Amino acid sequence: MSHISGAKYERLNRRENAAMTGNQPKTILLDVELTDEEAWSLAQFFKRAAFSDFLRNSQDETEAYAMRDAANRVRDALAMAGYSPR
Repeated sequence: MSHISGAKYERLNRRENAAMTGNQPKTILLDVELTDEEAWSLAQFFKRAAFSDFLRNSQDETEAYAMRDAANRVRDALAMAGYSPR
């Protein structure tokens, strides 16, 4: 059995409970206008960012995972718009 940290377990447990009860977390939709240079730079940043960067800039592990998950969604949206650095 693999070890799951307390914060990660708490995050997974919250998601499972939300799925089981039908209570989905509140979501928002961002509509952001970026220049071509800004989009490429942001895509590069997300490509280079490691979990340790999110952890270093968060209050705890739970927040770091939430930050990383949000960054991954933005990175995916940038890729769908054609901004996917190799």
